[in-house]
Amino acid sequence: MQTLNDKKKAAKEYRKNKDFTNAIPLYETLWKETNDAFDGAGLLNCYRKNGSFDKAIPLARKLFKKHIDLEWAAREICWTLIQGKMQFFDETTPIEEVIQIAETVFRHSPDSLAKKLSVFSVLKWAKKKDDWVTIGNWVDLIEVDSLSKEPMSFANGKKGWSDQCLWYNYKINSLLMQKNFIQAKEQACLAESICLNQWLFFLRLQAHALKGLGKKKEAKNIYENLCNRKKPEWWLLHEYGNLLIEEGEKEKALIILCKAALSNSKLEMMIKLFSDIAEVCIENKDLRKALSHYYLEKFIRENNGWPVPTSLSESIYSLDKNFAKEEVPQSKEQAFLNCKSFWGKTCGIDKSKTVKKSGLVGKITVVKEKSFCFVNTKDGLSAICFPKDISGDVNNGDMVTFDIISSFDKKKNKESWKAIKINKFISKKM
Repeated sequence: MQTLNDKKKAAKEYRKNKDFTNAIPLYETLWKETNDAFDGAGLLNCYRKNGSFDKAIPLARKLFKKHIDLEWAAREICWTLIQGKMQFFDETTPIEEVIQIAETVFRHSPDSLAKKLSVFSVLKWAKKKDDWVTIGNWVDLIEVDSLSKEPMSFANGKKGWSDQCLWYNYKINSLLMQKNFIQAKEQACLAESICLNQWLFFLRLQAHALKGLGKKKEAKNIYENLCNRKKPEWWLLHEYGNLLIEEGEKEKALIILCKAALSNSKLEMMIKLFSDIAEVCIENKDLRKALSHYYLEKFIRENNGWPVPTSLSESIYSLDKNFAKEEVPQSKEQAFLNCKSFWGKTCGIDKSKTVKKSGLVGKITVVKEKSFCFVNTKDGLSAICFPKDISGDVNNGDMVTFDIISSFDKKKNKESWKAIKINKFISKKM
């Protein structure tokens, strides 16, 4: 007959060998018989490693009440809460629950990894709730120097932010929200020198701090330098444009805001930008263009199932009465075309002059059961074409000569090419 010590040794051996099928029943018997902290911690370790969190969570609560002083038990409780609760949080999880679990982990003297995961879990959820007070309280519970400087790696081979750089981002933004602009600027300068791949983000935060300190000219210089780069990010242009509005430079601001609108194909991301452009148009007494931008925002919100703010509905109502029904955009596509034409003209891009190239040679691809086809050249140019633009007997895979004109791909929401005057290519070689 097995003695108590024999059972403990056997259970430990099974657990060490990750044989949880045999270890769990033994530990369950031992825990029931002895109520010993080591048996409880061993059972919790097996439940956790086996992914049996439906049993691990209740056991962790019992151990918390009875055996908090055992370091092993405390460590197991920490990791059970992290793996069994924190990693299953979703959009519906209240921030209060996230904080409660993290606080429980902290009461168990977590190791550095458990502490980091708990803090970043709170920071992540607090950011989603725009709760910068909580972020300010929790970000300092972990020393930035204890965090890794190594950028995170993704499956596609791309590199992300390091833990240190994420910490600086939370820290600086919380300082800005609390109007501690002096310390925010200091931290942003430090982060810029450490986070070399994210220097742009932290330089932008320096501009925010300078703006808060009343040094708008210095902030404007930073934005101007950032936006003079090749292909500046649309959101940087948006922020720069708004800063110019505050400085009274509305003409230049409108150009920058329109440039931002042309720099991004994802309309859903730019609804605030459209409202800002509309407001400038109203100040310029260009009510028709303002209305098109308000309607564009409205249609985007409705198409995505997002609420339409009362302020937006009221703005549309106040402008609608100035125009006949046929002058008002009836769809997102119509509003977008109206706005896009305005953006181009404001930025000095005259879309009425169609770009044309002649005498090109490429291979035609006929898409089965579709009313269109594609022509591709050796140097990578691709153009859509239609049967009405094809002359003679042209089949799939034939080499053809053609001209192209500038077009717009509504599906991909970007500039494209259209092939016209398509003829079968006849080699001049005899």
